[in-house]
Amino acid sequence: DKALQVAVGGKTGDEQHDKHVLHMETLSTITAVDERGRPTKTHEDVKDLSVDGHSLGPASVDVTRARKVKDAVVLVNGKPAPKKMREMLGDLLKLSVGGPEDDDVFGTKAMQAAGSHWAVNTKLAQDDLREGNGVDTSSVTGDAWLEGPTRVGDRDCLDVRAKMAFDVTNVPDLPPGQKVESGHTDLDLRAALPLDGKLERASEHMGMVMAMKLSVASPKGPALVAVTVTESRDGAYTPVAP
Repeated sequence: DKALQVAVGGKTGDEQHDKHVLHMETLSTITAVDERGRPTKTHEDVKDLSVDGHSLGPASVDVTRARKVKDAVVLVNGKPAPKKMREMLGDLLKLSVGGPEDDDVFGTKAMQAAGSHWAVNTKLAQDDLREGNGVDTSSVTGDAWLEGPTRVGDRDCLDVRAKMAFDVTNVPDLPPGQKVESGHTDLDLRAALPLDGKLERASEHMGMVMAMKLSVASPKGPALVAVTVTESRDGAYTPVAP
């Protein structure tokens, strides 16, 4: 679910919403790994892919991951995925490789009791945002904690949560004549981690609010445009029976 609102010259436009429910049933095969054993290429034998309840049918999906998401290669039935399909698959599949893992940024090596908090590795997070997404940031803060045990379906899990905030100083692919004057992002993250280890996670949530002010060239000189993006993403995972 994504909401976009733009304000120009003190006048705020209507909030634009883009909400979709994605479902994919797939058998995933790792076809190549890097020196650390991390997957660099995967093949997805997709049994069913649906958007908002409308089935797109089965498909063969091959992904070659890259350090930057935009450089990843995504093939559907042997052909480059169209833009909308690529964006949708990017919400369901991992397209990047290299850089820190979630455990490196949000994890802890010490045993933690329910309710315990620990620091997010903000330096790694800042480097990853720049190198992986092309986003320059400053004033990065973060906190992670173990909320406690929980159940997702019939699985016993640990409810792990984190919050992170940072100022945005530059974003990639801005049109000519535009620059970031100021920006701030707040992230709210949650994951249910199964105790049996059969799934990496049983469910996850990502909430984001990003507010930026952009200087935009116009015939009358630079104009200040305020943009607010609110995004939430929820995922639930179940193993496919053999």
